[in-house]
Amino acid sequence: MIDSLAFGRFVPGNSFLHRLDPRTKIFASFVLITTIMLINKMQVLFAFGLLTVMMIFLSGVSLKAFLNSVKLVLFLIIFTIIAHFLFTPGQLMFKWGFLQVSREGFNQGITMSLKLFYIVSVTSLVTLTTSPMALTDGLLAIFRPFKRMGLPADELALMMVIALRFIPTIWEETDKIKKAQMSRGAQFDTGNIITRIGHMTALMVPILVSAFRRADELALAMESRAYRVGIPRTRMKIMKFSPWDYLVMVLLTAVLIVVVGYRMNW
Repeated sequence: MIDSLAFGRFVPGNSFLHRLDPRTKIFASFVLITTIMLINKMQVLFAFGLLTVMMIFLSGVSLKAFLNSVKLVLFLIIFTIIAHFLFTPGQLMFKWGFLQVSREGFNQGITMSLKLFYIVSVTSLVTLTTSPMALTDGLLAIFRPFKRMGLPADELALMMVIALRFIPTIWEETDKIKKAQMSRGAQFDTGNIITRIGHMTALMVPILVSAFRRADELALAMESRAYRVGIPRTRMKIMKFSPWDYLVMVLLTAVLIVVVGYRMNW
């Protein structure tokens, strides 16, 4: 079960992406996500898949681990495609009974699903190749200038990392609770969709109880290690940009400028 969901889970390694500074990876993810949202041509999005394949190769992460990290949104991607296919008006592409698919709906469905897949892929590669401590330090370094504006930079960075780390934890707890109830005769895979949803509601209470218990254990662990809000702490590893970090940031910034210029018809 540990390998069944990789999203939010760090995979140790020494690949190119592992060696990049966490601030570089956070900046790169922001630039790539912004670029993805600005692209509206389906052909360009398909070409963007080559960059995704290259990033997977540079991450050193197995294809299985990567696919496990994105399967969490597979249902949402399928729903997005179907919703655009069926409910977007436009030039009729084909008709089957009362179901009608327009050319505009087909293009929008594929475009939005590709965008969603790429956004999740970029986020997953960051969490797969960055340890929680490094990710926290990177977010804290990025948020630090906002402390002058009164924003709680330390708390924001910690909150974001804990939220990412809790995704696989809650998934594991859900799987354990489901198997425990199935061993007692519960059936989650029988009946129509409404019946199955009704069966799944039986999992909600124990999952919530488990989540609160995990949160309480985390709070006690942090308190036992003398964590205090707003108090500066030392770091065992000092972050430092390498030439590769500067190169990656310059290249991605150039790509973003080109895409923005194309959208604004410069």
